[in-house]
Amino acid sequence: RVSKSVEVKKYYEFSASNLQITPTACYEQDAVKVTFRTDNRDRYHAYEGVSVELLVNDTVVTSKRLDYSANSGYNHTWYINVGARTGVNTIKARVNWANRTLEVNAGNNSTEAVELTVREKRDLTIKAIAPNSPYRTGTTVISSFNIINNSRHDVLPEHNNTVTFESYYYDGDTKVV
Repeated sequence: RVSKSVEVKKYYEFSASNLQITPTACYEQDAVKVTFRTDNRDRYHAYEGVSVELLVNDTVVTSKRLDYSANSGYNHTWYINVGARTGVNTIKARVNWANRTLEVNAGNNSTEAVELTVREKRDLTIKAIAPNSPYRTGTTVISSFNIINNSRHDVLPEHNNTVTFESYYYDGDTKVV
């Protein structure tokens, strides 16, 4: 009879999948909803304190540590403020990233990147300048307004901003525009 010792390794394996962002386009400082799934694919072993991370442009913006039962997973829903990252941004989620090289498959610990377009938020206010005398019939009137930029971005002619001015008077009880 011949005996032989064989080392059996754990099926150490985590995965991240199904990343979705709602909406996929927004304005700066808005919040977006991020959903994804992470799984422990080991049928027999539980793990504690496994890191789950959310990345924007390859920088971790939020993370948490979770305990996984054997052969279990989580559906995640996270809300993140996009800040001032204008333009096209890539969002990814990942699980067990620091230890992925010890896993059976080190290639499935990160979701596919999803693009999020963040537009500049422009906030303009129009304030009328009070007239220096009362308006009278038959008089040409020049009305003045200040346009106030409440955002951190310049407002340029190529942004094609428009202002509509509407005036009216009353002819008896009828409003004439």
